Amino acid sequence: MLGSRFMGVKPSDRIQQGCLHSMGINEPVIGLAKVGNTMSWNSIQSKFIGLVLAGCLALSLAGIWGGGAERAVSGDFRHLLEHDMRLIEGVERLNMCFKIQVQEWKNLLLRGYNPADGQKHWQAFMEQHRMFDNKAEEILKAVHEEEDAKAVRAVVAQHDALLPKYEEGRRTFEQAGFDFKTGDAALKGVDDELSKSLEELVATLNRELATETQELAVSSETIATRTLVAEMGLTALVLASQH
Repeated sequence: MLGSRFMGVKPSDRIQQGCLHSMGINEPVIGLAKVGNTMSWNSIQSKFIGLVLAGCLALSLAGIWGGGAERAVSGDFRHLLEHDMRLIEGVERLNMCFKIQVQEWKNLLLRGYNPADGQKHWQAFMEQHRMFDNKAEEILKAVHEEEDAKAVRAVVAQHDALLPKYEEGRRTFEQAGFDFKTGDAALKGVDDELSKSLEELVATLNRELATETQELAVSSETIATRTLVAEMGLTALVLASQH
């Protein structure tokens, strides 16, 4: 009977079985090892699932932080496109308006001996003057930085100060019998200062835009690196906590 009970049982289990039998316990213990193995596997599964969940949570938190920072950088890029680029384009248009205005003055000197042509080119000159002022006003309404607004107001003031000089030059030109040389000498180089100011302002704004764009690019790279480091660090912390 006892021998049959121990058939197919490992020696260690036979000893346990014999001890139990001597105590009047006849239940087999062949499944004890299996029960222990099952409990151990369940424990491993629980730890593994907890590790996966904790890791996902850590990565999600790092991703949320990184995503928020990236959105902030994207907002700054949009600001550059919507504001800084628009400001540069606006100042370039001011520069173009003034160039056309100066050309109309030269056309007046060349063809002003004909009253009809003289009137046509003077009207075109004044139209460009008004267009300059209107575009400058649009720029000032859209400008957010006081330093930029101050620079735009400075070129507007220079431009407004030129109109009386051109009006006086026109009178001198007409009184001289529409002599081209007299009219040209009356306002020689009068447009140089404003032309230089406009070109310098465009160049300054372009340099600032390039600098800001570079800074945002570096910031974006830094955020990506920090997000990766944070994800790796949180993952390592989770792994360490499971031991």
